[in-house]
Amino acid sequence: MMKSLVDNASRWLWETRAELLPAWQAGLLHFCRLLYAGIRDLIEGELNLRAMSLVYTSLLSIVPLLALTFSVLKAFNVHNQVEPFLLSLLAPLGDKAPSLVEQLIGFVGNVKVGVLGGVGLGLLIYTVVALLQKTAFAFDYIWKVSPTARIAKRFSGYFGVITLGPVIIFTAISSITDFTNSGGLAEWEAIEPLATLLWIIGIVLPYLLMWVAFAAIYTYVPNTKVKLIPALSGAAVAAVLWESSGSIFAAFVTTSRNYDVIYSGFAAGILFLIWIYLGWMILLLGGAFSFYVQNPQYLRYRRPPEKLSGWQKERVGLALMTLIARRHHRREKPWTTDALAKHMGLPRLPVESLLRQFKHRDMVSATNDYPARWLLNNDPARLPVVDILWAIRRHGEDHLPLSANHDLDIVDQTLESLEGKLHSVLEERVLEDLVQAETTEPEKKRSLSWGRKP
Repeated sequence: MMKSLVDNASRWLWETRAELLPAWQAGLLHFCRLLYAGIRDLIEGELNLRAMSLVYTSLLSIVPLLALTFSVLKAFNVHNQVEPFLLSLLAPLGDKAPSLVEQLIGFVGNVKVGVLGGVGLGLLIYTVVALLQKTAFAFDYIWKVSPTARIAKRFSGYFGVITLGPVIIFTAISSITDFTNSGGLAEWEAIEPLATLLWIIGIVLPYLLMWVAFAAIYTYVPNTKVKLIPALSGAAVAAVLWESSGSIFAAFVTTSRNYDVIYSGFAAGILFLIWIYLGWMILLLGGAFSFYVQNPQYLRYRRPPEKLSGWQKERVGLALMTLIARRHHRREKPWTTDALAKHMGLPRLPVESLLRQFKHRDMVSATNDYPARWLLNNDPARLPVVDILWAIRRHGEDHLPLSANHDLDIVDQTLESLEGKLHSVLEERVLEDLVQAETTEPEKKRSLSWGRKP
């Protein structure tokens, strides 16, 4: 009976065509699919491992990060907002939050940049950059992209996060605090409609601020183009989880006094670690939600086959070069990696890998745009198809050359004979022939993914 229920639920979840359903049923179906994907990611444990890794890095970098932030904020005269911000951030810890914040502020006060010297200051900055870099790598995993951003771009982004980020955040917090404490709200609270409106704003504002903060993270941190709607969707989930988990964790702390008896002075530190872990998990789950909203093809299978067979590599590689050459021939806007993968119904990583193989052979080049677009380096009329095939087949030979084995000369002779026949068949075929070939359905989106060779 249980198996029958699971099978029926699975058929409804994945075999139901959403476009044939009413709007509310289609929305419910999509939400259930997203919920399934989120639970599956939690069970697989990869997000859990990355969250625990980020907790460890956070412990090493929290004091250097606060010290650098405090130094930057002091120049803008908004450094007094650091302690209230930490108190609100650690509010779920209950009565243990003030003592932890006091210790953190004390550690930051003991950091003397002038005494550290060049090596000490370098290590201080390194721990902060390590946290940001590990966060970026976690998002690269979620978005199924390789961490290939240029070092200069990465460090310029880290520099912006360390300097401009705290200034913007704490300036906004300072402005809201000054407006709240100005006394102007007291007169409004005496008028009943405005009093109710202010009460509603007081409830909604924390969610709204967290929503904007998470949306900025999901838009900026991943090493790929994140659309606005997916970023806002993931940010909404993360903001709700953050605020609700804060209330639940605060209730847990107040009702779990046995921790003080068992762990004594370590109780505050243990609860602090748990809260940091929950914070990272919420951040990563929101990022995963954004990924699934933008890439619904991954909802059913988080990890589709990422390695193509030899025949698939040749087929996909020739298709990639043909699509790029068509845009070149028509003087249209060049393809991005994500657009090519989506057009061909493939995961991003194998497409990106083949494009880099062609780039290594100087057949294509990437622009400096973000995201990068792929340009053809050669005239399609002068680029033999067989050269494209060799670029795919012989990729990696320079990294792992094979030594000659005279006992197996027959193998080399057989392969040379095969290559000779391939040359004779394709010796006059160039890329331009593929570009100009008429098809019954030009530019039709076709899945090249995992079908068998016809």
